Amino acid sequence: MPYWSGPMDGTAADVPWDGIDENWLLLLASAGSPRSGGRIVLLDPDDRLYLLGGWEVPGSLQDWSPDGRRILYSDVEAGRVVVLDLLSGDKSTIDVQGTIDVQGDVAARFIPPNGGDIVVRQVTEQSASIVVYQGDGTLRSTLLAAGTEPSWPSFLYHPDGTRVVLADQDGVRLVSDQGEPIRDLTAPGLSCHVARWWGDDAVLVSCVDPIYAATPMADCWPDSGRGLWAVPLDGGPAQRVGPRVGAGGGCDEQGAYQIAMVDALLLDSTLLVGSRGCCEAGDIEVHLPSGRVLTRLFGSVPWLVGLRNSRAVVVGYGPALLAEVASDGTFRAIRPDLAGIGSGVLALSLTDPAGA
Repeated sequence: MPYWSGPMDGTAADVPWDGIDENWLLLLASAGSPRSGGRIVLLDPDDRLYLLGGWEVPGSLQDWSPDGRRILYSDVEAGRVVVLDLLSGDKSTIDVQGTIDVQGDVAARFIPPNGGDIVVRQVTEQSASIVVYQGDGTLRSTLLAAGTEPSWPSFLYHPDGTRVVLADQDGVRLVSDQGEPIRDLTAPGLSCHVARWWGDDAVLVSCVDPIYAATPMADCWPDSGRGLWAVPLDGGPAQRVGPRVGAGGGCDEQGAYQIAMVDALLLDSTLLVGSRGCCEAGDIEVHLPSGRVLTRLFGSVPWLVGLRNSRAVVVGYGPALLAEVASDGTFRAIRPDLAGIGSGVLALSLTDPAGA
């Protein structure tokens, strides 16, 4: 595999490990697709790169531990998830059943606040479940039992580790860390996915708009017509985030097809909305307070990472693999040399995790 071998500013020995905070990023860098592996690199707030270890991650990177010292990746062929210590290179594994990675989607997370336990979405051909393992691989609890019908559930732990938001074909709900029901939350649409936290007491969800879902276009292009909403944890009404989804229509009707809005970040009064369309296309729209909307800044299939140095971080596959956007819409490439050899980059934020 042609692993990325670009310029570095240091190694693990040069990293101030106790100083890692929300302004650091963890990168999986590869000359090919980072979804199939690569080398682990840390990016500090001043854009310095540190190559860790000298070993590679052969599977799909899943998460970065809250203490900044471990990563979690999935080894699909072996049916397990692997915890890798970034300082020593030591590994521990947890064997799971079924397929543990679906279409490159995140399927495992360290559980906050300390990352001692791990939550895994286990998928089979018949159904999916969400279970929690202790660090030694012992099954601790079941958040979502395997059902009789296949579904693609998503989950997001509260930063205190005591509550979890689950979303699947049955709706959106809040449960305890043992899987005990707390309350049903407002499901503003169909087939909702949890995207990320939206403040301290709400989650951002992506759902198929109910009006759009009632038209033929929703069947012709499954998973299209998604909108974004902020759903309060107290069970209150959901609030729309970003543009409305169009009304849909017939499969051959011009203008009926609507993209899927899947994620967003709020940067002061500027809203960034990530979307996915047909043929693996996508975009991130930057909605400025003035009403102006900036598009097509980041190449094809960009996605939102989180906030760093009071700016939004974006990964794309255009001229800038890794970029940041200020609240006024100003765009800056982070380490342009990352794109010099056609690298692929996968980035994780320590304190602003997206949903799984």
